[in-house]
Amino acid sequence: MTYKLTNTSQPADPYYGAVSLLLHNDGADGSTEIFDSSPDPKTVTAVGNAQISTTQSKWNGSSLKFDGSGDYVEVNGTNTSLEMGGDSWTVEMWIYQIQRPSTTTSIYDSLGLNGAATNAIRIRIDSLGYLKFYRYSSPVLSSSAAIPLTTWTHVAVVKDGSTLNVYLSGTLVGSIGDTVTYTNGLNRPILGVDGYSPPTAAFNGYIDDLRVTKGVARYTSNFTPPTQPFFNNFKTGYDPHYFYDVSLLLKGDGTNGSTTIVDSSFDPKTVTAAGNAQISTAQSKFGESSIRFTVDSVDHLAIPASTSLQITVAEDFTVEAWIYLLGNRTYNYFVAKGGGSSREWSFAAGPTNLIFYWSTNGLGSGDQVVSRPADLPLNTWMHVAAVKVGSSIKLFKDGIQQGSDGTFTSIYGGNGTTWVGRFMDYGAISHSFNGHVDDLRITKGVARYTSNFTPPGPLPTY
Repeated sequence: MTYKLTNTSQPADPYYGAVSLLLHNDGADGSTEIFDSSPDPKTVTAVGNAQISTTQSKWNGSSLKFDGSGDYVEVNGTNTSLEMGGDSWTVEMWIYQIQRPSTTTSIYDSLGLNGAATNAIRIRIDSLGYLKFYRYSSPVLSSSAAIPLTTWTHVAVVKDGSTLNVYLSGTLVGSIGDTVTYTNGLNRPILGVDGYSPPTAAFNGYIDDLRVTKGVARYTSNFTPPTQPFFNNFKTGYDPHYFYDVSLLLKGDGTNGSTTIVDSSFDPKTVTAAGNAQISTAQSKFGESSIRFTVDSVDHLAIPASTSLQITVAEDFTVEAWIYLLGNRTYNYFVAKGGGSSREWSFAAGPTNLIFYWSTNGLGSGDQVVSRPADLPLNTWMHVAAVKVGSSIKLFKDGIQQGSDGTFTSIYGGNGTTWVGRFMDYGAISHSFNGHVDDLRITKGVARYTSNFTPPGPLPTY
């Protein structure tokens, strides 16, 4: 999947959550400590004479030096974020080449040391200084211009949908069609040598600010190379879990009576309003509106099946919202997934308790429920959250855990519709929500709250 953000004006990296590897190569002269500043830091190991050097730098007084004798840097471990797959992606860096290699060498090689990956990403430089892009042992693209010696040059290889582009100093110097699914070798990426035969093909020069971004084609036409070091984070107030992890984000913004409900997650889903479900300015927690559900059991929102909304035993998750109850119901389900003989999970605010339900077999006979007493007054905005932490389920109201942990060890593997405002496709009034919902957010893979917390303010719009 290729991810796009619409708000890229803030003075920070709006795609930071998609950064798989970020090596600023800052440090003391001669240091072999190389740090990954990505959101999911990997261990980086210097081999041979690879080291931090203050002799040359593009930014901050140092860079990563390779002396051409076979030294290299290895990114350790099994890192799925460095498996580009069929997504768009961007690999970029600043390089300062001292001497041409005697044979083609790699500056970024996802083949790994003597690895085997048919479609590894291999960014290489030949003996004439031309940038070469290889898939495993096959050259598929060459730059139309050579990389100058002893000059800092920005290099970017970008897969933009079904096109692969190569840029030098912001200028497009090569392009081909590309529908390949990319994989890594067993030992993951290395820098500075050829992954297939590292002793005989080595880079002689410096690398600064190397960044790998998964799912984003950062450059789609000629551009001005970065004029400062890459940012390490989002703008203050941005959600570090947003890019990959937020599966649904309904902020309830809009004009009064509108039935256009927008999903502001990174992968926006179609939201269909039914009955009298609509935007309302009568109540709001943030902004000037929320999503209103009346006493009619037909009122609901429906979101088509999506694996990003599918809860599994292997992953943590967080389901949360601000709710405003207008009347007591037996359950007041405000979000649920599945339906019929394919029940999955749901979250409800009963008159006096919070309830998180899930099914182990898709049927009512496989129901599992965590129900905890909670003070849920009418006509009051409350933040409620259900959080899976390992094999436990925690329920929170206004940031305070309600009762003890529940146990979560299995769940039905279906993937049905997500419903807001009622219990799946069950039409009983007792299972429908009567009130307002604001800032409903589902985060997959992240337990946002593991103990008592201060409820969040308005969620960022991306």
